[in-house]
Amino acid sequence: DERGDQGVDGHGRVTTLNLAPACMDLIGRAMASGQVERLLTDPASQAFPAAERTLARAAYAVPLMARAAAIGCIYLDGSRRQLDLDSSDLIFLNALATQLAIAMDRATLAAHWLAEQEIERRQLKEELRELRQALQHTKLIYRSAAMHAVIETLRRVAPTDVTVLIVGESGTGKEMLAQTLHELSNRRARPLVTVDCGAISHTLLEAELFGHVKGAFTGAERASEGRIAQSDGGTLFLDEIGELPVDLQSKLLRFVQEKQLTPVGSTQTRKVDVRIVAATNRRLEEEVAAGRFRADLYYRLQVIAVTAPPLRQRSDDVLPMAHYFLEKFIAQHGAAARRLSVGAEQRMLQHNWPGNVRELQHCMLRAVLMSDAATIDAADIVLAQAANGVANGAAVTATAAEPAAAALPAPLAPPHALTRGTDSSADVAANAADAWLPLRAELERQTVHALQQNSTHPVPLGRWLGEDLVLAASAACADVSRRAARLVGVPESTLRRQLDKARADLAAGLATRTEFWISMQPCIDAIIERAATADEDVLERARLLLLDIVRARAAHGWATGAALLGVTVPTYKRWHDAAA
Repeated sequence: DERGDQGVDGHGRVTTLNLAPACMDLIGRAMASGQVERLLTDPASQAFPAAERTLARAAYAVPLMARAAAIGCIYLDGSRRQLDLDSSDLIFLNALATQLAIAMDRATLAAHWLAEQEIERRQLKEELRELRQALQHTKLIYRSAAMHAVIETLRRVAPTDVTVLIVGESGTGKEMLAQTLHELSNRRARPLVTVDCGAISHTLLEAELFGHVKGAFTGAERASEGRIAQSDGGTLFLDEIGELPVDLQSKLLRFVQEKQLTPVGSTQTRKVDVRIVAATNRRLEEEVAAGRFRADLYYRLQVIAVTAPPLRQRSDDVLPMAHYFLEKFIAQHGAAARRLSVGAEQRMLQHNWPGNVRELQHCMLRAVLMSDAATIDAADIVLAQAANGVANGAAVTATAAEPAAAALPAPLAPPHALTRGTDSSADVAANAADAWLPLRAELERQTVHALQQNSTHPVPLGRWLGEDLVLAASAACADVSRRAARLVGVPESTLRRQLDKARADLAAGLATRTEFWISMQPCIDAIIERAATADEDVLERARLLLLDIVRARAAHGWATGAALLGVTVPTYKRWHDAAA
């Protein structure tokens, strides 16, 4: 043993040896020299205990050498007659010591490795826990002077209890600003409760906010304290306050003034200590003028008004946020480490980001999911407005993937199935200026290109079109499904189902688009933008538009037509016959 005073008995148990100083010195010399050391004495020698001095004695110390260092020692002592060792005995002891040293060294290394693995496992477990916590909360990343001014305003008003109104376009991070305000305030130890006024049915919103007693209405099987009561002592964030019904605005005004609430179906009031922070992407002063928002509530909410600047006004924040989202999604989806190329960064800096931070977030998510290379290049950055997008209602120009020399057939006349009622010349003239003609032209290009690439098993343009319209509508409505459903003209349950499927396909890698499809994005965005001011079934109209094109291009190929629309052959036949 390294301490020189322990041994192993015949039963494999570690015992403490009571050795004389001369023997201990022998062991020390052997471990220092790395060679066998011997001690020979006569009966009168003081090297051994008195009870063992009747005979001449001998002692040997054989060092256990591992990696040029002694890690232990084999010690033998007894009468000189018993330990009359020759050279062959010493060779055997050296060989035994070598094997023992290797075994002991490996055992020590294994023990150290296991200890290090345990420490590393604990560290990784802790890092994973911290990472999971971090992924649940998006950080506020900024460098621009515009955002710095906003944060300074929030920092100044945070210690107070004044009501704050955050205004700004969709996707600018208004909820993050509300969270920052809460964390800077003295209420940070209490809950921050968020209520999306646009995502909750108007009939349920009052009970959601103020709570209700058991039996207050059909389905109220148990009492609920409501979101306002849940935020007692903390902060209540009312997102999309402009969506609040007028009849509920008066009750909210009364609460803001008195800080007392009455649950639905109850006559008893309850006092609640809560700070109100509201946000909207509407111009509330215009809503007040139009009679859709109470003026007194508006003035109560905007004691302090903060404007979340759009991303196009804070270009200094684009790359820091892009790198943050990149690292977040790589960790979240278990993807290989990637980095942005200079070209990709330049492409993002040149974009005006109409969808703001949410568009940037989705852009980085798509890049992480769709790219397999170690470097995300400019071609992997799919933006809302491609460089070869629609201009002044004209069709997208030819790209390198399809040279201009390969002229496409002239666009077909708009089908009668796309309009509701009888088409008049005035209707046709009006439609000529809207976003559907560029979409039609681009869909014809996509159809021809898909057939040129594979005429028997073309890509599913119809499925891509429907999914991207739904995703674009959800992004334009800040993920408020009720508003997005109204935008594309379908029930909210249908929108949710289609949105979940589109996102699941995207996450599973089943919705991979071709590079040629990128030029469709400006047309899709234009359709969604137009839908905000038009009452029409966007998904149905887009389906009929593509169906009319496919019927002309794949007139006698049922399987090809079904593949282009992304449906089964019986479904395509039914659609084809209905449109005939």
